[in-house]
Amino acid sequence: MPDRKAGGGIRTTQRWMSLTTGTLALVLVACAHNERAVETVAARAALDLACPQEELMLTVIEAEGARGRATRIRAEGCDQEGAYVYLASTGSWIASTELTPEIEEREAAFQKAQQEANEEALRRPGIGSQGTYQRGASE
Repeated sequence: MPDRKAGGGIRTTQRWMSLTTGTLALVLVACAHNERAVETVAARAALDLACPQEELMLTVIEAEGARGRATRIRAEGCDQEGAYVYLASTGSWIASTELTPEIEEREAAFQKAQQEANEEALRRPGIGSQGTYQRGASE
């Protein structure tokens, strides 16, 4: 469970790994997506960088939305670094070196479709600020 530390960051402790104070510094908004992101990227980076997870420093380098959902994370440790990108279309993380124009196009199309679906939902009566819903009211 995350706990606040001085400076507004989040220190994350995980059952499967013992962390000491300051071992893993994260600048993340506490939400389920970011907690899963930390676990996933730490495990992947440990393999990619051949570095124990407890020696990694993860930093969010790009986030989106009001909740600050992490979309790019940098991992540093053992005198190496790597960057990881979140693919919303598959719900997975990949190394930035694996990002291809085809993957970027697929992600852009997915995000556009998501945005259109969200906008359509806001146009429906009773959803969002566009309309109001009153039980029993006739249109």
